[in-house]
Amino acid sequence: MSESAPQLAERFVAVELEGWPSLPAMEAGRRWLIGRGAPAGELRPKVLERFVEFVTDAGLGTRQEFPGRVVVRRRKGWVETES
Repeated sequence: MSESAPQLAERFVAVELEGWPSLPAMEAGRRWLIGRGAPAGELRPKVLERFVEFVTDAGLGTRQEFPGRVVVRRRKGWVETES
């Protein structure tokens, strides 16, 4: 699964996850969140599903908090952590 998951940059365009099967998209999100300080042990499947849904559905608001107090922001199609 890891090999087939997309590699996400520090700041990425939300459409990069659209169209990916659920498991590779969740793995990409897991790696991305860990890279921003989220504890790997707290990134359960439901959290990763929420991340992918937030990234790919602009109707879910502009920011969400994930484990490790990682606040993810979606703005004008871009996804990044809040500084």
